[in-house]
Amino acid sequence: MPHLRQILPGAALLLMVAVTSASANAATETTAGNDAPVRLRRSNANPFATRSWEPPPPPPPVQVVRPVTPKAPPLPFVYMGKMLDGKAVTAFVSMGGQTHLLHGGDTLRDYRVEAISAKEITFVYLPLNEKQRLSFGSEN
Repeated sequence: MPHLRQILPGAALLLMVAVTSASANAATETTAGNDAPVRLRRSNANPFATRSWEPPPPPPPVQVVRPVTPKAPPLPFVYMGKMLDGKAVTAFVSMGGQTHLLHGGDTLRDYRVEAISAKEITFVYLPLNEKQRLSFGSEN
């Protein structure tokens, strides 16, 4: 195959290079009615994606998490009875299969006996300083 310089004179070769260059640029340019070249850019957007004129939904409301205040566990005692000795009251309670005799001011594990009345025993759960009552309903 003969070389291009041998076949075409120098001016024709420059014209051929200019035409080839212009046709390569034509792939990325177009005219916009007023003969001004406009650059097209590539986009990764989906041309067939569903579009809506509705505004986007509002963001979900922020939920405030309130700290949980600790509470005393349920009383582990079962009322068994009481004994009156003059003005002193002794209460009998069961816990874990063992019977305990309680007087006002006694401490049993995490509980302190605050008062023993005719119808209930008032305990204080010591870790939280929370009062709890064990009602037994009768004066006997």
